[in-house]
Amino acid sequence: MGIDIPPPRIALKVHADDRFVEAFDGPIKRTWASPAYLVGLSVVAIVMLLLPLVYLGLIVLAAYGVYYHTVENTEILGYGHGYARIAAGIAYLAPIIIGAVLCLFMIKPLFARPARRERRMSLVRQNEPTLFAFVDKLCEIVGSPKPKRIDVDCRVNASASFRRGLLSLFVPGDLVLTIGVPLAAGSTLCELTGVLAHELGHFSQGIGMRLCYIIDFVNSWFYRVVHERDQWDENLIDYCENESFYVVAIAYLARVFVWLGRLILRLLMQVANIVSCAMSRQMEYDADLTEIRVAGSTVFEQSMRKGVFLNAAANAVMEDLRDSWRDGKLGDDLPSLIVAKMNQMPEPLIRTLGERIDSRAEGLFSTHPSMAKRIERARRHDYSGVFALDCPASELFADFGVLAKAITLHFYQDVIGPRFRATNLVSTEVLTKQQKQASRGRKVSWRYFQGCLSTIRLLRTDRYSEVSKLPVSQLVERLKRIRQEIVNSSGAGVKIIAEYTEADRVCSLADIVCTVQPYSVRLDYREFGLRGGSIEEVRAQREEAMLAKGRLEPQLRKLEATLQLRVECAIALMGKEVVHSRVRNGKQLHRRLNTLADALVDISSIADVLQRIRGEQPSLRALLYIWCRRGDVFEGLAGNVERLATAQFDRLVQCRERLRSRRYPFEHTDRGTTLADYAIGSVPSRADLGAISDACDSATEAVAALYMRVIGEVAMICEAAEKAVGLQKLPEPSPSSTFPEENDE
Repeated sequence: MGIDIPPPRIALKVHADDRFVEAFDGPIKRTWASPAYLVGLSVVAIVMLLLPLVYLGLIVLAAYGVYYHTVENTEILGYGHGYARIAAGIAYLAPIIIGAVLCLFMIKPLFARPARRERRMSLVRQNEPTLFAFVDKLCEIVGSPKPKRIDVDCRVNASASFRRGLLSLFVPGDLVLTIGVPLAAGSTLCELTGVLAHELGHFSQGIGMRLCYIIDFVNSWFYRVVHERDQWDENLIDYCENESFYVVAIAYLARVFVWLGRLILRLLMQVANIVSCAMSRQMEYDADLTEIRVAGSTVFEQSMRKGVFLNAAANAVMEDLRDSWRDGKLGDDLPSLIVAKMNQMPEPLIRTLGERIDSRAEGLFSTHPSMAKRIERARRHDYSGVFALDCPASELFADFGVLAKAITLHFYQDVIGPRFRATNLVSTEVLTKQQKQASRGRKVSWRYFQGCLSTIRLLRTDRYSEVSKLPVSQLVERLKRIRQEIVNSSGAGVKIIAEYTEADRVCSLADIVCTVQPYSVRLDYREFGLRGGSIEEVRAQREEAMLAKGRLEPQLRKLEATLQLRVECAIALMGKEVVHSRVRNGKQLHRRLNTLADALVDISSIADVLQRIRGEQPSLRALLYIWCRRGDVFEGLAGNVERLATAQFDRLVQCRERLRSRRYPFEHTDRGTTLADYAIGSVPSRADLGAISDACDSATEAVAALYMRVIGEVAMICEAAEKAVGLQKLPEPSPSSTFPEENDE
């Protein structure tokens, strides 16, 4: 159940700000659901309620089958003598045991507990009089009952729901409106008003909303029934490894029948989804019409597009927070971070998102119509709207800054749990500055290495190499030749890395396909970016990719040696007093460069092991997925998963051992953090196979992020050292070399 969080301490306003309420220009024509739609929705709801009854009927039928066999086939026990009688006894008992297991597994989901609900943060009318008065007025405009409660959360969305679930179906107006604070932070008041009108439009649909809730409730229940796995399933798998032939035989038969039962349920679930999604799309169209009549067709389109960009920014911020959390730091104003990220989106990403918005693709299981169709429909109506007060939506709240920080703190406590401490919070300005610095480092490294950087193959440097003993004049001459060589080979180098990366990608995808092929998983190979329609063609494509990687290896090693030599020469230059004395804070930068270079040596020392972890991960993830979904069907699957996970576990331990002696080179809330703590963390138990897979994914991501951050700062300092001896920055890489961040969402 949700719990009320004390509201932020802000100065209370005695009266609501009337200008927001008075900005409405009259009521709108209420959007009524057509009788045909309500009849169709009623039929769908009845069908949805009948499907669980079909499920219960299957349980009764299975139980009756067990009962019938038990009382009617007792003559089997008297058949034959000796081994024949033993076989007859097994033939009699096996259906009883299998049937009982099947009934238990079918009954078990009826008592499955729903997923843990998030704690809620509810606003208080006395603290937010303007917001509550505004929502009350908006309810009058759209003809909706007023919500009993207004909640806020950290989603880029708003939603309408029943306050107490099924109980609220029978209580008129027992509703709750939830507003995402990031949505309010990034929207104008017109845009937010339109979104709220959309949700309140659902409220006004009365019977339709109740029928849709029933449909969604049954759909969610079916999903749990089909996909739920627990200790019962594990025990049944363990019985299959029993030494007794009879126990194994019965256990395998039971697993087959359990699989068949779940197959039937999956079919019922698909039917339930298909018949309900079309109705859900129509309900969204009706709510859209309410939004259009309140805010206007133009604002509707603006808010639709704004929502896509805000959601993309929110996803990017979550990735940033995952990286900053490794430093023990989290921004104290998540909505501001999301808005800032949206305003800094690169043009390529904006174009990509725009193409996604304009796509009319829509599937059988889509609960919402495509955005293109919704926008096109809004343009056809061409309403001007009854609300046109254009100001930031944040003005609707008493103290939006305090609220944004309160919801951010609430979000961290809910998601991270006991590991989160107040000391982890840093000001959003500080975190943004650090992220900009890291971004600048990546861009400088992209220029310094002329686009020839890859997180698949890590550069190896040695600050004690032979060039460290050369005088400044020789270092400068060598750097001039190396720099020219890098510029001349930049285009070819970028192409080689792109070909190698593509070959590596093909190998990973082909590994997934080859891994799951023995387990009867149907795949469209073209969706994986693989050509051909058979497993033999996929294997041939994988072989081609492996040959391509082998062919490119010598060229890559030559390119990497050149890049490495440039870094080592620049490190040697910065070590000369005559050079670092010409650089601002040169001594500190010299010491910092040595620290980073040592960290780079340790990071590159695990490159080969990390490559093996990356190579095995697709197969391990695929097998774990099949094992969790259909592991009760395939013999030997558990052993294959355990073998792969154990090998990955050993590699994680090896990586941690190599990194545990080097301190983490960046600021961290825990001053004793090592490279191992940052990149690997705590290695999970050898028996926890899923956690091992997660740890491998986390390690590869963390090492890639750490490597790019280290190499970025190294490049900035090396560039400063070269500039001190008269060597200017290299030109930006060729247009064919695109900075990675421009392609990231």
